Amino acid sequence: MESDKFGRSKKAIARQSRFKNILMFLKSPVIILVIVMFLGIGVRVYKMHCTGIVADEAWTYRDFCKDLQAAVTNFKSTNNHVLNSILIVLTRKVLGEYEHFIRMPALLFGGLFCIAVANIIQKTITSSVLKIVLLLLILMNWFIVDLTYLARGYAIALGATFAGIAVLINLLSRTAEDAKVNWLVVILLIAMNFLALGSMLSR
Repeated sequence: MESDKFGRSKKAIARQSRFKNILMFLKSPVIILVIVMFLGIGVRVYKMHCTGIVADEAWTYRDFCKDLQAAVTNFKSTNNHVLNSILIVLTRKVLGEYEHFIRMPALLFGGLFCIAVANIIQKTITSSVLKIVLLLLILMNWFIVDLTYLARGYAIALGATFAGIAVLINLLSRTAEDAKVNWLVVILLIAMNFLALGSMLSR
């Protein structure tokens, strides 16, 4: 009888200990930020896969994304965001059988946008609650969600721009001893600016 009571109390203590560990885990703002970040990425993956292709995307693919020549020479409409069109042409060669392949470049840069925004907020905001609220408001804003998965150049521009800002903030947060900048970082920043500009080049 006493051994049963001892066994039950031991299980209860173990459950309480696990519950406390979970609470301590969730109290970490970094962990919650990572969860929110992946939630934002997950929403974009779901929307990319489950939302039907809209007329604007179909028009972009029909007129500008059938081949590289059309992507880089056809400027009859501002609907041709050149870099996005080029990436769609290349994606078609790999994922052409997938119905929503034209959204893959936007989704990848939409994911980069989510990661960059989370990093910027982590580095610049001190309040744990404000960090989480801001990240939720930005990543779950439906206008921004649409811009970061639909097959347009906006996702590339947002992803590249905010990734560049995140890199700069991380560089500025370095100590004097670690202030030396690697040339790879400079090349990365130049590439991010090129992507941001190239994604919105239309005519």
